[in-house]
Amino acid sequence: MPLGDSITLGSGYATDGGLGVRWCGYRGFLEALLNKNDIPFDYVGSLTTGEPPGVVDAHHEDHSGYRISDLTKILVRDKLIEQSNPDIILLMIGTNDLNNAGEMNQMELRNSIDKLLDTIRARAKTVRLIVSPIPITTSPERNKAVARFNSLLADSVQVLQRKNESIKMTSTDWV
Repeated sequence: MPLGDSITLGSGYATDGGLGVRWCGYRGFLEALLNKNDIPFDYVGSLTTGEPPGVVDAHHEDHSGYRISDLTKILVRDKLIEQSNPDIILLMIGTNDLNNAGEMNQMELRNSIDKLLDTIRARAKTVRLIVSPIPITTSPERNKAVARFNSLLADSVQVLQRKNESIKMTSTDWV
């Protein structure tokens, strides 16, 4: 289950890095990599928007403009995880929280991250959770905030890893 905001949903198009597809967000790129390596998959989620034509499996749970707290609320209200029953959740969220960073301090951000991760774990105890930091930008100032956010995210993931939770942190080197 791809889960997140507009980066996961797909905002704008990029070239393929030699994989033969155009993509937006990461879902099309990931689909091409999985297909290239003959790895079976089935994206799940209640939505099918965002990717360009030709992406075979467009299901996702990605909500443009959502902050971490917004995503937490709809996971509970709409029982999105229970309805989709994913084996793996690919989570990338936080960009919109940084866009409104003046409204949240570091502790509030950390609490928001922890609440989302706890909500996911409570609703899907056996799911493998892969958490991605948000990508850097071309703005050095913005990248300082991105680095602080990604550090908070990594700390939250490490706490769950110490509890033997099935959670991993990935990278955004592919962006």
